[in-house]
Amino acid sequence: MELVTVKTKFQVVIPQSIRKRVRLDIGDLLEASFENGKITFTPKTVIDRHLAEGMEDLARGRTHGPYESASDAPTAPMNLRATPSLRLSGGREDGIRIRGSGSEDRLHGAR
Repeated sequence: MELVTVKTKFQVVIPQSIRKRVRLDIGDLLEASFENGKITFTPKTVIDRHLAEGMEDLARGRTHGPYESASDAPTAPMNLRATPSLRLSGGREDGIRIRGSGSEDRLHGAR
């Protein structure tokens, strides 16, 4: 166990041995929490919102492909627009998310 000093503005320096063990780097995000009289810092990873949505779509099986050729891929989203909404487990209906060329996503097939 290593001791650290609380500096001005309540800053502390994480000892080098701990930084190396958790592979902490400058600019990394830490989640601070307090429980049972202890302060805990947990390294966190943040991902882009659109990437997270895409990963959720993949996990729920909302995918398409594979394609015969690369030229077939751009037409796939156009074919999805006619697809009816999906019934997901839990009874909730959800549409198919289509990434638009603009800054907004569109949800097709939602009721």
